[in-house]
Amino acid sequence: ELAVDEDDSQTDDSQTDITDETASAENAAAPVKKRTRGGRAALPPELPRVEVVHELDEAERCCTEDGTELKVIGEAVSEELHVVPARVEVIRHVRRKYACPTCEENIQTAPAPAKLLPKSNASATLLAYV
Repeated sequence: ELAVDEDDSQTDDSQTDITDETASAENAAAPVKKRTRGGRAALPPELPRVEVVHELDEAERCCTEDGTELKVIGEAVSEELHVVPARVEVIRHVRRKYACPTCEENIQTAPAPAKLLPKSNASATLLAYV
């Protein structure tokens, strides 16, 4: 039993030495993470973009000290997310009326399409949207 205990203690010491060496090697090999400070994630590039250019007035494009014309040296760009609300359009239902040209009687009108809400101007898509 003493011999087994001595062997176990020697293997335990060697294993702790090996684990200490591997831990220090892992720490040295691990890349140092850079901390990102503030800022927002960029808006997805697949979204369409509309560029609005803001210029100085003609009077402000001259140097206040010697009067020479200022030149563009760069741009400050910021993006904001703009949502275009649902497009609304009016659908005109034109119902043709027909009559006999000779007797001018027997007037007939094309049937109106069925509505979800009778006597309402709301279409099925408007009701689904709401």
